[in-house]
Amino acid sequence: MLTSALIGSVVALCMWLPPIIHFVSGPLGPLVGGCVGGSRTRATPCRAAVIGLIMGLFMVAPVAGLVLLGSMADISFLPQGIRSALAYVGVVIVVYTGAMGTVGAAIGGRLALQQAAKEGADAVAGRSAPTR
Repeated sequence: MLTSALIGSVVALCMWLPPIIHFVSGPLGPLVGGCVGGSRTRATPCRAAVIGLIMGLFMVAPVAGLVLLGSMADISFLPQGIRSALAYVGVVIVVYTGAMGTVGAAIGGRLALQQAAKEGADAVAGRSAPTR
């Protein structure tokens, strides 16, 4: 599960990178990353919650680094109140990543379990599974 959560977190972070489209792809990143991680482990709802929680914890380091960098750098054009609000935004990002990662892992796990059940039923019926 740790590997799946790490993969999901990397996918979520990578979806922030493309310029212009990151306004759409960035917020969907934790959902897509959770789906990738959940399908990789065929996550049950309990496992999906753990994957989402770990994804949120993996986001603490990058967010804390950005908040720390923002507080250490002399950003004179931003008022002190806005600089202080960056910490709260960081907490929201971590919680959002955990929640969306959980939902994505549940969806991905459910799809993977359905696919495995279908392939198992095909094998019992004597039909060959589709090749990939």
